[in-house]
Amino acid sequence: MDAKGDFVVSYTRDTNNNNPDIFAKLYNTSSQLLNVVTVAGTSLDEDLSSVAMSPDGRFDVAYQVQVSNTYVEVMASRYTASGGLLEQATIANNAPLSESPKVAMDNQGNAVIAYQKWVGNNWDVEARRLSGTGLLGGEINVQSTTANETSPSVALEGNAGAFVVAYDSGIGVNVSEVNSSNVVIDTYSAGQSRFAPAISINAQNEFLVTYTADIAPDMFIAGRRGLL
Repeated sequence: MDAKGDFVVSYTRDTNNNNPDIFAKLYNTSSQLLNVVTVAGTSLDEDLSSVAMSPDGRFDVAYQVQVSNTYVEVMASRYTASGGLLEQATIANNAPLSESPKVAMDNQGNAVIAYQKWVGNNWDVEARRLSGTGLLGGEINVQSTTANETSPSVALEGNAGAFVVAYDSGIGVNVSEVNSSNVVIDTYSAGQSRFAPAISINAQNEFLVTYTADIAPDMFIAGRRGLL
């Protein structure tokens, strides 16, 4: 959502039940449809999109593209506030599998895209910056252990460039803080038997990570607060 309350939703439409494509719909503050954007509509399978919007209405959509049965890459598209395409950027194509991207934006339209990448024999979490002018930064290793780190969610602070990533660690949810120089400064455990995290941040750099907790005798949604 932007500063006026206009918002955008990205989604997968499984065209003809055999060709997933990515679309985005723009709405105003009265929930009136303003535009429908075809983000990715090729003969390849495009899926698992994530969208973020800056206060002035510009937005980015990140998604995965299945190039073949054994090769998946991450792409991102940048748009004007009215839905005009600014550019398409390849975020990750340096591994057989790069999947499940999530995008966050700051007040100036700069973005961070986090994703899981198959390295050796397990999944790691990586991230890349995409500036408001289209400059693509280098790959940032958020976490790489012998366990599987998957399902990242990312939140970017409003002005200074630091960001926080929550992800499945194999036994629970971890949260890693990355400073404006792309250095991981802290990694915390949000608890074992937790999975499927989502994270957000406010103007005071207080973040909230939520997740599913699988703790006997049932499963429930819980969360923890932190300060970046």
